[in-house]
Amino acid sequence: MNTENCQLDHAKTESPDRITITVKNPLDAGDSGRMIAMHGIIYKNECGYNQVFEGYVCHTLFEVLTKKETALDRYWLAEVNGELVGSAAIIDRGAGVCQFRWLLVAPEYRRFGLGKQLFQKALAYAASGSFHKCCLETTTEQVQAVRMYQNAGFVETDRYEIRDWGVDLIGLTMEKKL
Repeated sequence: MNTENCQLDHAKTESPDRITITVKNPLDAGDSGRMIAMHGIIYKNECGYNQVFEGYVCHTLFEVLTKKETALDRYWLAEVNGELVGSAAIIDRGAGVCQFRWLLVAPEYRRFGLGKQLFQKALAYAASGSFHKCCLETTTEQVQAVRMYQNAGFVETDRYEIRDWGVDLIGLTMEKKL
C-alpha cells in the first residue's frame, strides 16, 4: 500500500493543532466502512437523508473496491487520533476520465480549510497526467461545494431528480477538462 501523510495547521483554538491527511491506495480494512458510516450519519443529521442514501454510498464504494483495475484510484482520508474526519477520492473511469467522489468533512472540522485542501489535493492528482477529464456528482443543495467546483472550472452537464433519499433533490453532474 502506498501512503503519504501531510499536515494541516490550524490557527483557531477550538481545533486541533494538526490534522494528518493520509493518502491511501488502496484503502485499509475498515476504511470503506468508516467512510460509509460518516456519510450516512452526517447526511442524515444535516440533510434528512435516509438509509437509502447510505446504501447508495455503500453501493458506489462496492463498485469501486471490486473493480479489477485500481492503480490510478486515490483516496484522501483525514484522521485525528485515528478517527476519520474527512474524505475524498479520485476514481479512474477509463479512457482518461476520472471521477471526484466522497468529499465530506465532519462538522467540527469545517471552516478550517480541510475540505478545500482535500479537494485541491485530489484535483492536483487528477491533473497530473493520467486523465484528461474529471467529472463529479452533487446536489443543488450543496451550495458551498457547487461554488467551489465552479471556481475550480467545473461546469454543469446534467440535472436530474433524486427522490429516494428521504428528501426530494436535484442532482448535478459536473465536469472539467484537465
